[in-house]
Parts: sequence; C-alpha cells; structure tokens
Amino acid sequence: SCGCRAHGAGSHRNDEHTSGPDSAEDSLCAGGVACGTCGGAAAAAGDISCRLAPVELLCSDFLTATDWWCTADLVFATSLCFPPELVAELETQAKRLRQGTRLVCMQERFGIGTFRPLPVSQPQPLPAPPHKITIDMSFGPADFFLFERM
Repeated sequence: SCGCRAHGAGSHRNDEHTSGPDSAEDSLCAGGVACGTCGGAAAAAGDISCRLAPVELLCSDFLTATDWWCTADLVFATSLCFPPELVAELETQAKRLRQGTRLVCMQERFGIGTFRPLPVSQPQPLPAPPHKITIDMSFGPADFFLFERM
C-alpha cells in the first residue's frame, strides 16, 4: 500500500492508478512525492518508505505451532534432510495456507493438486526446472523450489 492521495493508504493495488489527466497527482504519496509503488520518482531517488509493508519473521516448528498457517504470505522450509513422512506432514499443514501464498522448500515436487510451481527469474543452466532457486548455504549451493498455493 502506497498511501497515495487518490486512493488513501492501503486501499488499492499497485496497478489501479489512473492514466488520465490527473494521473500525476493521483500517483503522489501522502508526503507529496511520486509514489514508489506506482513507479514514481520516489523509488528512482531510492525512497522506498512508501511501499514497504510490515514484516513479521517467525521461526517455528510447523508440527506444533500451527496457528500461523492461515495467515502466512510466505513459508520457507529448509527441508533437505526431511524424511518422506515429514515432507508429507509439511504438505498436509501447507494445505491450510491461503490461495496465493508462496512456499519455498527443497523438494522439486510438492503438494501436487494444491500447489503449482512458480517460475523464478534467476538464470539457470538448462534443463533446470523453471521454479528452481539456487541459494548459497554454509555447506555450499542448495536448490530450493518456489510454489504457490492454488
């Protein structure tokens, strides 16, 4: 939410600004600078304060602390050493996520019928799956895979 004067704080998506004669004023943040969320000069000047959302990071045991599943926007599971039973439980719990929630895990296939692979923009050598992300870990590069709850 950018807080622009035309739509009020948090009341529109990034793609809802008008393109008519008033569009320059419509894209101004409450502070009077062009809205970074809508591609204005504030972002070009490095001012991203009008487009940051509150972030809460939670490190949790997904088997015991399960109340956050229905409100999470992104789940990151370093599941490299998970036995098949634990991956199955992760899939079961992940069904509680809202539609559109992203999940990153270390399984190339996850939640078939409930999650879809989501392509990433990170360049990969062919024939890498389009939803693969390679992240440098303490033990070396590790492959993660991005999914979206359908």
